[in-house]
Amino acid sequence: MEEVPVDKNILEVSTSKIRICYNKKRIKEGTDKMKLMACQEHVELAMEMIIDEKEVAPNIEILTKDQDLSTVCEFCQNEAKYSVSNQQ
Repeated sequence: MEEVPVDKNILEVSTSKIRICYNKKRIKEGTDKMKLMACQEHVELAMEMIIDEKEVAPNIEILTKDQDLSTVCEFCQNEAKYSVSNQQ
């Protein structure tokens, strides 16, 4: 079987773009803070993302009526019900 050469520079650029799109609410690239807003349907996905990326148990807060009026889900743009973060 013939080996196919892989350009590692392209792979690195591609993965960094994915990471940037993956979490729009990251305060600053490379920091330990991560916060996602999620609807009822996507709260489990947000929890899994925090666990996978930060390797800590997520902190889940139910948004108040005032907060959820102007906050949208990171995944589907519907009204967010939860804030999921890696901070206490």
